[in-house]
Amino acid sequence: MSAKNEPHMSASQISMALRCGEQYRRRYLMGEKLRPSGAMARGSAAHKAWEINDIQKIKTRQDLSAADVDGVFVEDFRRRVKDEDIHFDRDEPKKEVEQSGRAIVKAYHLEVQPTIQPAAVEKEFLIPLDGAPPILGYIDLITEDGTIVDRKTSGKKKSQPEDDWIRQLSLYAYAESLTRGLAPWESIPTRVDLIVSKNKPENVSIPVGELTQAAARPVLALAAKLYEAAVKDALLPNPNGWHCSEKFCGYWATCKYRKGA
Repeated sequence: MSAKNEPHMSASQISMALRCGEQYRRRYLMGEKLRPSGAMARGSAAHKAWEINDIQKIKTRQDLSAADVDGVFVEDFRRRVKDEDIHFDRDEPKKEVEQSGRAIVKAYHLEVQPTIQPAAVEKEFLIPLDGAPPILGYIDLITEDGTIVDRKTSGKKKSQPEDDWIRQLSLYAYAESLTRGLAPWESIPTRVDLIVSKNKPENVSIPVGELTQAAARPVLALAAKLYEAAVKDALLPNPNGWHCSEKFCGYWATCKYRKGA
C-alpha cells in the first residue's frame, strides 16, 4: 500500500493547522475534501511536465524539446479538468488558466532547466514522529551537486522565502541528510524556484539556506504537538487574515467562525 494512503503528517498539513485550526479540522479530521482550484490544477500539471523532463534527463543529460514539455502539460491539465471536477474562478476561466500554465512551463523550461542536471526527482521520504504519524513528503528535485530544489508557481513575485517554505525545506533537508548519512552539523543547500504567472512569466530563484538537521527539529516537535492538539479537538479557528475569505478558503461559506458570520 502506498504511504499516501496510510496516516501521515505533511508540510502542507502543518501549514494549514497553523493557519486555521477549523480549516484543518474539516479537511483532515472530518475528511471534507474540496474541489481543486484552477490554480492547483495548473501547478500540478506544470510540476508533471518538469518531472517528466527531469526523469529522462538523469540518463540523457539533455532536456526534452519545449514542444514535448508543453504537450505533457496540456495532456495532464486537461485530464485533471476532465477527471477532478476543477473549480475555476470567474476572473480566471479554464482557457486563461491553461494558457498561463503553458507560458510558465515554457519560460522555466527555456530559461532555467538548461542550468539543471537532476540526480533525483519526486523523492519520497518518511520521518518518524513521537506520538504521531510520520511526516510524508516528496522532494521535487535534487540536483547533481546535491542542492534540494522546490518549484512553486505564484501570481505574485517574492524575493524572500516564506515561513511555510522554510519549514518545508527544513524537513526535506533533514530527510535527505539522514539518507546521505551526514553528520548533524553538515548542511545541504536548498532553494525555491518561483515561477511567477503574469503577462510575461518570470523565474525567480530564492535561496532558503544551507540547512542542517537542527533546522528541522523545531518543525518535528511542532508537528507532533499540532497532531496532539488536533486529536483533542483543541486547534483554534482563525478568522483573522487573508486566508479567511471566500476566494482563499473553500469552507468559508459554511464556516460559523468566518468574518462577519
